[in-house]
Amino acid sequence: METLVQTAQDETDRTSGLTGHGNEYQTVGIFLDYSCLPQAERIGDEAKIFEKSLENLWRWYAHPMTTVLMCTHDLDHIPLPTNPRPYSARGWCVCEKSMSSIAKGNNLLWDIRNYREGMTFDEMWEEMRKGGVRKPFMSPDRLDVEIRQSIENGTMFFSYNADIDVVVKLYRRAFEQAFGDIKELVPLCDGLFFMNYGWGDEDVDTLIEAFDYMRANNCCPTVPIRLGGNSFSYEEVQRLRLQENLIIDI
Repeated sequence: METLVQTAQDETDRTSGLTGHGNEYQTVGIFLDYSCLPQAERIGDEAKIFEKSLENLWRWYAHPMTTVLMCTHDLDHIPLPTNPRPYSARGWCVCEKSMSSIAKGNNLLWDIRNYREGMTFDEMWEEMRKGGVRKPFMSPDRLDVEIRQSIENGTMFFSYNADIDVVVKLYRRAFEQAFGDIKELVPLCDGLFFMNYGWGDEDVDTLIEAFDYMRANNCCPTVPIRLGGNSFSYEEVQRLRLQENLIIDI
């Protein structure tokens, strides 16, 4: 958090904040989802409170200007009653990471596992640009299928099974609004930057599925989707450039 506050207040940094520069009055707020929302089993009015909270929960993760800190450390060394399941086996965590991977640059998506004491903002950014750390954004339909398949084969779990439909609906709304309303969310946005992520030909079908979903649901972003620096072959680059109603910059 010290690194984030320092960056927000750095007046020489022209990339901090919606104003385009840092200043001594800027700070950061923290939303800890697990402790801020009623958890299962929800009783009394807690279910209504939880449902109401979900209306704008997507903004904390999918908004292009929020910073998301993922805590993916292994917990198998923590004594019970702590849940020892890994991050990738937790349904809510997977959905939240997926929402955070929709429309924000990787300078706003951090994995605390990659942080080392004393790292600057730019150093942390470079850690998150390493190949394989950030996966391509998925269409809501693909996320739905992958979550249900993972539940069925026992590689993903929810403490409260009714939340499966909740997270799928939440991701769908996040996807449609983060992309479709990009200029409303960030008026000065001149592109969505997914550059140098180490994506390759095996990721192109996932991207094209997402583009198909955008067109079918009228949520195509009005700014360029910048994919330069990834490891796409010439043939796959041509497939991506042929996407209608989208500006694909490679």
